[in-house]
Formats: sequence, C-alpha cells, structure tokens
Amino acid sequence: MEFEFYAKYIELAYSLGYTGAEKANWVEKKVADEMEREDRLLEREFTEFIMEVEKEKLKWEAEKAKRKMEAEKKRVNMEAEKEKVKREADRKLDLAKVKMEAEDKDNQRQHELELEKSKSNQSQVLFANRETKHESTGFSPFELELLNKQEEEFDSHELVNQTRERIVYGVQTAQENAQLASERHRNIKNKHRYLRTFERGDLVFVKLPDRENIDVFQGPFEVIKKLADVNYEINIKGNNTSIHIDRIKKLYVEPEKLIEEEHMACTIISESCNT
Repeated sequence: MEFEFYAKYIELAYSLGYTGAEKANWVEKKVADEMEREDRLLEREFTEFIMEVEKEKLKWEAEKAKRKMEAEKKRVNMEAEKEKVKREADRKLDLAKVKMEAEDKDNQRQHELELEKSKSNQSQVLFANRETKHESTGFSPFELELLNKQEEEFDSHELVNQTRERIVYGVQTAQENAQLASERHRNIKNKHRYLRTFERGDLVFVKLPDRENIDVFQGPFEVIKKLADVNYEINIKGNNTSIHIDRIKKLYVEPEKLIEEEHMACTIISESCNT
C-alpha cells in the first residue's frame, strides 16, 4: 500500500514541477498523510468490527440467558406438576387404603356372622346325620351307639341278656347289610369289565415314564410269559420285566404293516429334511 502511494505522488510531483529535496519532502508528507488516513480508516473499521462482535456477543448472551430462564421456568413447572401428581396419587392411595380397610372389616364381620350361623346350625346338622339310616348298615349312628352303650347302662342279669341279644342281632344285621351293599357296588363297578389275556410272542405297548417322568405308552415290546392272571413278563429293551396288566395295551396292527408304516414315515421325514 505504501509503495502505491509513493508511485502515485512521485508522478504527481513531476506533473506539478517539484524537483530535488522539495519533491522528496512533498512526497513524504503526502505519503505520511495517506498512511495516517489509512490507519484511521482501518482503526475505525476495526473499532466497528469489535463493536459488532460485542453486540453479537451481548445478543448471544441475552439469548442464552433467555433460554436458561425458560428452561428453569419449565423445570419449576415440571417439579410443580410432579408434586401435584404425587399428591393426587397419595390421596388416591389413602382413599384406596381406607376403602380396603372398610371392606376388610365388612368381610370379617360377614365371616363372623356366617361362622356364628354355621355354629348355630351345627347341632341340627349333627342331629340329622346321627338320625339318618345308612345304606350299608341299615341303622343310624345313634342306634348303633345306643346298642353299644346299653350293655354298660344296666346291671340286671336278665336285662343284660336281652340287651346283649339285641346288640348281637343289630351287629349281625349291620354286617349283612354292609356286605350286600359292598357286593352291589362291586357288581356295578365290574359290570363292563373283563380279564384280558396275552400269549407268548404278542406285541404290546407298556406304560412307562418318559423324560419328563410322565407315564405314556411305549413300544411295542414282546410278551415273554404269563406270571399270573394280572402280571406278565415282558422284554423291554433287552430286560425281562414283570408288568401289571393295567399298564399293558395290546398291539392290534400286524408287525409287517407296522414296519412298513415306520419305513414310510422315516422316508417322508428324510425327504422333508432334504428339501
């Protein structure tokens, strides 16, 4: 910049007719004035730039303070709202506790009333039960207890003999009735039952525990021999084991057909795995 000023004013000094030292002094003065004017201009621009920066800084700080105040206000509002929600939840919880306590008291009072009512009816229920004749014995519990106690209540020899005869008759009658009831129940239960039989070499399924210890029918296994009417010796995986008939189920499919079905199933499974 200074070189440009020198060049400018040297040409101007030639045009104005300055020579020698006068030209040099005039050029130096003009250049100094130009440099001073440039410095003042640069200083003013720099000052304006600094003022602009300070202005932006103040604006940014004011915006920051505003955002901070808004955040603080929002936080205060959130705290107030949280406190309000907490108070409302506490109030509802207190009301629920009071309601539950009232319901517990009502339930307890109702239970006590029902217990007192059941106690008052207990004697009537027991009396009705002791007066009802049983199907098995043909006598009520009261009558049987009376027969057992009559022998202890009388000391007269003749009366004791009569009472003993009544006791013996009552006991025999009760035993006969109980036996008839037992046979009647047995006949009803065994009406549709029949004794299954298996021959040596039969293939059967046996109920055995699986991995989860649950009894399921597995097999088929071969019958070795008959041990009793309800027990058979069966070959289970190379071990001969005695199995009750209730855990045995006969295989009604021919072995050749079973082998063919197993082969078909294995073929389908292998084809599905390959696809």
